[in-house]
Amino acid sequence: MHIGQKGRTRSVRPAALCIQAMSTVENRCWSSGRLFRYLTLTSGLLATFQTILTSAAIMIINVATGILTARYLGPDGRGEQAAMAVWPQLFAFCFSVGMAQTIIFKVNHDRSHASDFVVPALLVSAVAGTAAGLSGVALIPHWLGNYSRETIWFAQLMMVATPLSAIYYVGSAGVQAAGRFLWYNILLLIPPVLTLLALLLLVALGEFWPKTSTLAYILPVVPALTCALVFVFRIYRPVFVVRPHIMRKLLSYGMRVWGIDLLVTLSRQVDRAILIGLLSAADLGAYVVAQSIASVLYIIPNSVCAVLYPRTAGRSPKEILATSGFAIRICGIIVGLAAIVVGVCAPFLLTILYGPAFAEAVVPFRILAADAVFTAINILSVQVFMAAGRPGLVAILQAVGLAAYIPLAFVLVPLYGLNGAAVAWLASSVLRLVSIFCCFPLVLNARPPWPIPRRSDIAELRAKISLERRA
Repeated sequence: MHIGQKGRTRSVRPAALCIQAMSTVENRCWSSGRLFRYLTLTSGLLATFQTILTSAAIMIINVATGILTARYLGPDGRGEQAAMAVWPQLFAFCFSVGMAQTIIFKVNHDRSHASDFVVPALLVSAVAGTAAGLSGVALIPHWLGNYSRETIWFAQLMMVATPLSAIYYVGSAGVQAAGRFLWYNILLLIPPVLTLLALLLLVALGEFWPKTSTLAYILPVVPALTCALVFVFRIYRPVFVVRPHIMRKLLSYGMRVWGIDLLVTLSRQVDRAILIGLLSAADLGAYVVAQSIASVLYIIPNSVCAVLYPRTAGRSPKEILATSGFAIRICGIIVGLAAIVVGVCAPFLLTILYGPAFAEAVVPFRILAADAVFTAINILSVQVFMAAGRPGLVAILQAVGLAAYIPLAFVLVPLYGLNGAAVAWLASSVLRLVSIFCCFPLVLNARPPWPIPRRSDIAELRAKISLERRA
């Protein structure tokens, strides 16, 4: 599948052998059986199911890497490792200028010129990522004042990976926009798989330390970026020409969507970044473990978002609301039931997987599991406004809700420690959900989607599954 200027025969020489081998494997697997046929279909429900399987695999891998780091480093070492590893990804997202979401919107909105957007988007991400890396180098010493000079220096060194991460995210978004979800899911799997292999190698060599394990988390972005660029050039065959009007279109939408993109990123990372300065290394390690287990509950909403946004971008508000409302109701009930189950099993899970040293993370974990329900609905609701091209007011109100976490954390953490940190995050999520629901009548002149599943939703889901089976 090639998107954009038809008839172009020029190939990308450096990646030619890799592309040829990849295509051969795909063609052989296609004819090998029914399983691969289901994995490569791009219809909405099957693409979502495929992405859910990938997310489940990533979750299992992340749990395994979390267990290794917690067991071999302990609470103190886990907190130090988190303080060094969090910055490249955080700054790459914060300085993204909304390029990942922009490339998805533009490709689906104007497929005839899709290839014209690729090179400018990659160029913007490279420049923005470089600025992000330099900013991180300047800011890290001020925020890691409680850590040793060696730890601060190593965290600054890791910022070299920031521009690479920024380009990787935009390249992955380009693959996602084209509907090539098999390739997109491969790109998602590369970093965690390589991280797990690297950590196992450190265990075998007896070199499992905070700094070496940080490298295991950071360095996999290099092969992941290489594969992302190969896939992008395979799909789009872009020309290395930067046209001013294309750049203006990208930056115009990107600056508008950047607010929401930034808020979604901060909603996943900002609590950890702020708590670095409020908690001891041991308490931070316990919080990171609780947060890591709670993140299992994001498998469903994140997988649905990966398919929902490309499918709805540029459609009419009525179509977007109908599709997104169904997704919100189904995801909300699934995440809610899962949160109850894992909350009950929390003491067993944390003690068995991470050891008795992390037993104090049980209560924060249960609070964060409840937060996952509100966050899942909020994430899917945000996609409605991004798909409709109306992210402005939503970004402002979401920022207010997210900003509320900062004073809440500074008040509750000194009083209640880990539990206060989790409660502050839950309160912030509730505020963000209330703000997003207020935006539906204000921005789209429509009622917010009803979050509780209806009988018709179950019937519609059965009909979709039946239709996919017959396809």
